[in-house]
Amino acid sequence: MFLDSNRKLTAVLTTAKTTLNLSVTLDVVDLTTTTTTAVPLGTYTNGTTPVDIVPAPAASTIRKVNGLSIYGRDTASKIIRIYVVDATVTTGLITAGAFVVGNDYQIVSVGTTDFTLIGASANTVGVIFTATGVGTGTGTAATCYQIQDVTLQIDDVLGYTDTSGWYITDSLGNLKSVQAASATSIASAIHGATNKTTPVDADEWVIWDSITGLLNHVTWANIKATLLGVIAGKAVQADQAVIAWTRAATTTLDTSLNGTLSDTSATITAFNGVSGVTYHVRVLGAGSITHHATDLIITQGLASITTAAGDTFDVEMITATTCRIKNYVAAIKLSEIISSEIPAGSAVTLTTATSANITSITVSKGRWKITAEVSFIGDGSTSVTQYGSGISTTTATYPSKARFREMAPAFIPTSGVGFGGPTGDLYIEVAVDTPVYLVAQGTFTAGGFQAFGNIYATRY
Repeated sequence: MFLDSNRKLTAVLTTAKTTLNLSVTLDVVDLTTTTTTAVPLGTYTNGTTPVDIVPAPAASTIRKVNGLSIYGRDTASKIIRIYVVDATVTTGLITAGAFVVGNDYQIVSVGTTDFTLIGASANTVGVIFTATGVGTGTGTAATCYQIQDVTLQIDDVLGYTDTSGWYITDSLGNLKSVQAASATSIASAIHGATNKTTPVDADEWVIWDSITGLLNHVTWANIKATLLGVIAGKAVQADQAVIAWTRAATTTLDTSLNGTLSDTSATITAFNGVSGVTYHVRVLGAGSITHHATDLIITQGLASITTAAGDTFDVEMITATTCRIKNYVAAIKLSEIISSEIPAGSAVTLTTATSANITSITVSKGRWKITAEVSFIGDGSTSVTQYGSGISTTTATYPSKARFREMAPAFIPTSGVGFGGPTGDLYIEVAVDTPVYLVAQGTFTAGGFQAFGNIYATRY
């Protein structure tokens, strides 16, 4: 904030002090064409009487306000208003008869003007008023531009810095609010900061506490823990129950049960439950579910399931003594994404009419949506009659689905210019870690033909 010899900062309270005036401290320097001088300024408010908290500097000097703070040291909350007062002749200093109704002014000279007739509380130099008329006579007043009108609670601090703008903190230094200019500065600083792609548990986010009304921070570790709790809580449907896991040879399932699988060494060998009911399991401890005769049907060819804390699955009752395990997920994942990308600079060289792996990923047990894109490039002499790509669970094998293939009259692609497109989506459910390949192939003669691209898998 810069002030010249015709401009100053003035503060006034809307009511008289209760016990103590508010204190004002400043960081101010005066600038000339040859010098920079620190100015020792500081003052107090004076109730409803305006106080120049940053007076105008001498002629040919610019006063730079680096920062200021106003401490709410009174024994009751106060509303404080801060103005930039402009007494520049012909622009800011106005003579009676030219006041604009609704604008704020500070009396500079009374002359023959009765300022009380146009909104002032008194015909006194220094009084700030909002004009209710244009005025008459020879009196003058400086134009006031209000820049703050805030309520300071006991021990609050209204602060300003030339880098962050205006803000308010409480007695402990917690940030309570920022003004518009400051909010813009903070937003710009956040947007311009370095992007961190993978947060760690100790990283912190700023939040507004709806209970205290203060700004607080929360760690990534606590965000993850909270989200996992929400997801786990929503996983149990209204018509389902959570299975209680005990050491008993047979665990009875009933819709009245509302426990968790928590015994760290227990093994379930059989279930008894209600026919036609699906029970949702959320594992707290570790253990196993073992295939025993016809009491338990393990799907996907598994003889047993070894569980870990955080695992979830459904037990579907076929009869009262026969059930199957389905929808097993090893540990809850939050929008887990696996990807691999091969850039144009590392494109894979193809052999005509032969499928080749561009890249691959490995997905773990669960259900996945897989998408991919492939681009092809020639060297300017390649004659291409067919090209295509797809997503395959068999290495270097063109798939029967999740693919695209283009047939065309022979053409010669422009050298170095990529062409191609998406492969189509593949939805799969796997029981064990499974590699997935991005495959491309082309039919061409002469020259060289290459492919590059990316593949993404999202758990759902």
